[in-house]
Amino acid sequence: MEDILGQAMRPPISLKEFLENYQDELKPPYTLPVTEVKLQKSMRLLEDHDRFQEAQENCSLELLEAFDDARVTDFIPGFTELPRKSVTELPTDALPLKTVKTLLKFKENTQKNPFQRSTDIYTLLKLPTARAERGEYTPGQELKIYIRVYRPARATHEHRTLEKPVLAEEFECLGSNFLTELRDKIQCVCNHKRFFDISENPEAPLPSKETDPGYFFITDTFYNDKRNPLNVDYSANIREWAKNAKGLQNVKFKTALMEGTRFIDLTVSLGFPQHYQHHGNCEHVFVFSQLEVIATPATQILPRHYYPRLKSYSHFNNRLCNTCGNLHFVYVVEGSNRQVHDPAYMCKKCFLSYHYIDGKKIGEFRAYRLIDCNNESEEMKDEGNPTRSTVDVDSMDNIANILEEAKESNAKIKEEVKAKQK
Repeated sequence: MEDILGQAMRPPISLKEFLENYQDELKPPYTLPVTEVKLQKSMRLLEDHDRFQEAQENCSLELLEAFDDARVTDFIPGFTELPRKSVTELPTDALPLKTVKTLLKFKENTQKNPFQRSTDIYTLLKLPTARAERGEYTPGQELKIYIRVYRPARATHEHRTLEKPVLAEEFECLGSNFLTELRDKIQCVCNHKRFFDISENPEAPLPSKETDPGYFFITDTFYNDKRNPLNVDYSANIREWAKNAKGLQNVKFKTALMEGTRFIDLTVSLGFPQHYQHHGNCEHVFVFSQLEVIATPATQILPRHYYPRLKSYSHFNNRLCNTCGNLHFVYVVEGSNRQVHDPAYMCKKCFLSYHYIDGKKIGEFRAYRLIDCNNESEEMKDEGNPTRSTVDVDSMDNIANILEEAKESNAKIKEEVKAKQK
């Protein structure tokens, strides 16, 4: 497989064997029973428990503390937040101003903790305050697996090279998680939708999908999602094609059920690209980037129901309408004899006004609508933002109006000041 992709492949690791070898070679002290017998025996106080208890109390570190000692706090990035004073403090009498209200509203969504942003400018999600209950995890018996999912490659053109992979999301999974649990949390614009030509009826509702087939291809195995018996097996055609494909005749591909496979059952190569396909031809590359044995559950892990957990995600800039350049696109137009671009990305207003007269289609083209848009402000969801934040165009107009009002009020104040000086 590495010869075909032209990339060196690390030796595959069986996650189950990796955990077993760790447990055999590294006998962690926290798995041993807690006892003070050896300490008491070395002090020759096995029969004098009262004296041993007195020695423990007299040697306690708490006796060394002083009231003026510097306060020490354990700092864990993501868990601990340091209070930071803002550079400027707004006067209380300025709070009713419209400009100040608008500024404060926008600042609510800003990242105030530097540990929430990685060095690659990916947004890191804040960890919940919940902690795993005592006994929920046994130290050294669970794996944490980091998986990086990349954005689907954009269409390639002649004489142009493939773009570099762009990170979309990073997940933390447990060895006990099923593959389907991860699949259900991967965000994609194609999720739960069917795209078809709506040029004859541009405002027709988008039908939901009755089936949702897909597979993970990991190392040499296709893991198919068959939770719905009607889901087709995408890998069947690929396996049939591989029998006659150059360099793949001797490769024996296996199949397994996604819903019946846990991460601990996998054999993976760290850092080597794996393949996720769904919605027909929507393809994502993902990699297993890191393995971690849970040695101290109290500081390393959250309750089980949080996993798979989205750790970080990338912001993607939404494409603007090719016609007006102000609103985010809603329609994708292909094969149009009246458009300069193919495909063309258009907002609702421009699409309906340019391609229709009195509701009748003009010219030949195919159109696909990505979202249901029922208002005039046109909000386009950010594909790379799992929080599903939207851009409200009306709010931007309001800001412009507020700024104009502020300029007018400032001009009036200056005139009044000049009049008083005279």
